Amino acid sequence: MTETLKVLRTKTTFYDDVERMCATHGVDVLDAIVTWCERHHVEVDSVASWINKDGSLKARLQAEGETARTIKVIGGRLPI
Repeated sequence: MTETLKVLRTKTTFYDDVERMCATHGVDVLDAIVTWCERHHVEVDSVASWINKDGSLKARLQAEGETARTIKVIGGRLPI
């Protein structure tokens, strides 16, 4: 298998596996990403570009971070 096909296959598997872990195990996106990286012996920094390119995954990760107050809300939001 060529390196390009291997990366594309891994990227698709990454998205699918993270979504599946969130749905079946009830973990948040960040925990699913870290777990996937540990299982596949990949540095979290290596998948950052994949997360950036997937708007849905990035938005969920940002929303969870804002809710948990682990990232700063840009532009501010009214507390609900």
